[in-house]
Amino acid sequence: MAKDLLLGKTKRDFSRGSAVDLIGSIPEGASGYAPTTWWTKDKAEQKVQDLMKSGGLFGMSLPRDLAEKEAMKYFHKNTIGIMS
Repeated sequence: MAKDLLLGKTKRDFSRGSAVDLIGSIPEGASGYAPTTWWTKDKAEQKVQDLMKSGGLFGMSLPRDLAEKEAMKYFHKNTIGIMS
């Protein structure tokens, strides 16, 4: 968001204006998602383990760091959040 403010791609004052005015002022650099379903840590870990077993090319196993990245892509795509 700071980058957007410095580059002038968003308003500096978010306290004024109606809700309609503020819709257009969401920073371009904003990232993230709003989960619609929630998984426990155990269920998320199971997804990582499944990807480690057969998530690679031609069914080869993935190292943990790549499996975690693939799991995060899956969570973002399917709007899944992880409960802490």
